[in-house]
Amino acid sequence: MRRWGIVLMLIGMCVFAFPQLQLYYEDLQQQKLLASLNEFTDAASVAPVEDVQLESPDSSGYMESSVPETFSLVKEAPKVDHAPAQPVKTVVKSSSADSIAKVQALAPPIKKKPATMGIGILEISKINVRLPILEGASNANLNVGAAHLAGTAAIGNDGNTVIAAHHSYKYGRMFNRLQELAAGDIVTIQNGNQTLQYKVTGSEMVEPTDISVLDQPAKGKHLTLITCDNDGSHRLIVRADLQ
Repeated sequence: MRRWGIVLMLIGMCVFAFPQLQLYYEDLQQQKLLASLNEFTDAASVAPVEDVQLESPDSSGYMESSVPETFSLVKEAPKVDHAPAQPVKTVVKSSSADSIAKVQALAPPIKKKPATMGIGILEISKINVRLPILEGASNANLNVGAAHLAGTAAIGNDGNTVIAAHHSYKYGRMFNRLQELAAGDIVTIQNGNQTLQYKVTGSEMVEPTDISVLDQPAKGKHLTLITCDNDGSHRLIVRADLQ
């Protein structure tokens, strides 16, 4: 009986500790993602303008900035229409492979964007929030940061950019304090080498089925932040405009 009592006590301790361990793991993943995004942002800010390209927008309308992995600095050799009638002796100073290797060795290192779909960093100084923004509101993304809703405007583009995050029961975590924002407060988003500031215009509570918060206006660059209220029965909506 004593052995069973110890086993039950250990099981109880594990059940009690599991949520805290899960939060710790998610926070650790969040910090790793933020660190990776910071490295990419720093690299984008110092890279020459001609080395930063924009990819074509995908089906969701989101356009990612990317940094090429290598530099193509070796000019293409001129084409020869006809071979010479007689063999000509040539002196080859270095092979093409050697030339490319030397050029790549001279090129400055470029940080790769993290393999995850991290697209930016959201900061709200008033409530001490700093979260990675990931593309797509999947459970995996929402567990470690804020998520940009597919089909809404890309960050910084015309329209309504919608970003959601969990409310969290832990004070100060995720969007737990989002209800403290008021008109005039600033929300900052770092997106590649851009720093965008949105000014809060207001907030409201809506039903979970109210999809009007996703509407795309014809003019202006707007931001909508979404989270649950304390009991999960409604959605807290905070609206802001790009400055």
